[in-house]
Amino acid sequence: MMEIDRMKEQYEYQASDMLTWIQKKIDELNDYNFPNSLDGIKSLMLRFNKGYMNYEKPPKYKQKSML
Repeated sequence: MMEIDRMKEQYEYQASDMLTWIQKKIDELNDYNFPNSLDGIKSLMLRFNKGYMNYEKPPKYKQKSML
């Protein structure tokens, strides 16, 4: 019974952490100011792909799968 309670608490902590990260990321992505040029958009997309898609999303996706 104690093991189940520990697992439940761990799940609640991880789920809460994931929801907090999601809300933070939504706020961050909604706050983008897009440049008014093709080069500016390309630069922004490159930075997004290198940062978020390659480093930030994969561990969070794995964490979500484990939940």
